Amino acid sequence: MTESSWLDWSSTLGLIATGVLSFNLLLGILLSTAYRRSAIWKRMPAFVRGISLDDLHNWTAYIALALALAHPLLLLMDPALRYRLADILVGVTAPHQPVWTLLGSLALYALVVVVITTQKVVKRRLGFRAWKNIHLISYGTALLFVIHGIVMDPELKDRPVDWFDAEKLLSEICAIVLVVATIIRWRHYLKKTGAISILAILLYTQLGYYGRFVIQQWLLKQEAREAWIAALPDRSFFRVRLADVDAEGHWEEEGKECWYNGHLYDVIRQKTENGVVWLCCMDDEREAKLIRQSGEITHTNNDFPDKRDNHSFSMRMGDWLAGVLLIRVERPVVPAKDHFGYWSPLLSAGFGEIALPPPKI
Repeated sequence: MTESSWLDWSSTLGLIATGVLSFNLLLGILLSTAYRRSAIWKRMPAFVRGISLDDLHNWTAYIALALALAHPLLLLMDPALRYRLADILVGVTAPHQPVWTLLGSLALYALVVVVITTQKVVKRRLGFRAWKNIHLISYGTALLFVIHGIVMDPELKDRPVDWFDAEKLLSEICAIVLVVATIIRWRHYLKKTGAISILAILLYTQLGYYGRFVIQQWLLKQEAREAWIAALPDRSFFRVRLADVDAEGHWEEEGKECWYNGHLYDVIRQKTENGVVWLCCMDDEREAKLIRQSGEITHTNNDFPDKRDNHSFSMRMGDWLAGVLLIRVERPVVPAKDHFGYWSPLLSAGFGEIALPPPKI
């Protein structure tokens, strides 16, 4: 075989590899859709519908890989071209058009990665998501092959591109077909994911709003609980000396939670009386009891609104707390026209302010 024949064979195999790889990518795009439910596919002849597109997709990938490997290796057979194995593997050291040779080398490596990761053993180890992400390299692989085939001089004389050369037209047609097919596929994907995205956004906003509402409600309840507990007098809590807790109990969290007589108490406040440190504590059972009694008081006032004039709320709270400090609310220093009247009831110390509605007329 003459030296020019090796170059011709290399160019021919490169063109065939480009065509086979383009066909393989089109099969892959078709397999990624529900093509069997398409009306066009159902109108195909029976022998066409009987072809296993998965097997055809795999075998065209193997054929494209074999052709892509043979394409540069044949250049080593022509001494006049001065190609070495390192030039094929690296690309940038090639004696002719090193940049475009590098694109061809990268396309070959990408094709090898795609074919290897498609094997069942490797695919099973990678998992579907990782395999699919790697398989997307196929788009870049075909693009690199097409660019390499269009720009490279088939005679390796570093001539400018002849866009109307028969070999270039084949690569250009493959490029146009692949671009159109890719656009159609991605438009279909975006339509499908667009509807899903809109649904996901609506779902997220609704769940996010509800979640934010629940969190805010919980925070408000926590703040109300802390303010309510802080307003209670000392006699509402279980009182124990700090020395007794240190001697007979233990701290779950220093200064905040302690175990004593088999109960876990929250330390609300500390007070020192006659040199003795007392802890005002509350356990969950006592807190639940106080909340229940508070709810009963609230329902009583709601069910019997006439008793509000007698301040049943204050009296019930006073009986419940078993000891309250009474204070008198003084007349506010404001002009008479700015308020509706004046009340001077006795209030428990735990309630510094009660907003009364204006009298009914």
